[in-house]
Amino acid sequence: SVDDVRRFAMNFHLNRQVEEFRKRNAQSAALLGQIREEKDAKGSRKKADVKAGTNLTKVKKENTKVEKKTAKNDARRMRSVPIGRLIKMVLDVLFKVRKRTIESDAQRKNGERYRRMRRRADDAK
Repeated sequence: SVDDVRRFAMNFHLNRQVEEFRKRNAQSAALLGQIREEKDAKGSRKKADVKAGTNLTKVKKENTKVEKKTAKNDARRMRSVPIGRLIKMVLDVLFKVRKRTIESDAQRKNGERYRRMRRRADDAK
């Protein structure tokens, strides 16, 4: 049913978001680990460890906050997306056709209007 497809698309999208965040988290953890090692080499081992540890938890906390927020916003936007476009989005992602952010109809129309205006302005020059 339409609802099932919508639910599937939402979960699909949210899982993808979460995976991207996990990747980013891993990167920041690796980076902090590297910083920690460099500090160890200088000899201030204990201090560096403590510092990097606190930084890491801070980064993680921030990231999960952002993660949740983005997921929520995307879910909210998903609700207003027509079903045909949802299916298209899922297919796009599956077949990596093109990266496209989820946008509501209003946002899309605005973008088109803006582009039209720009074109007119450029023509007038």
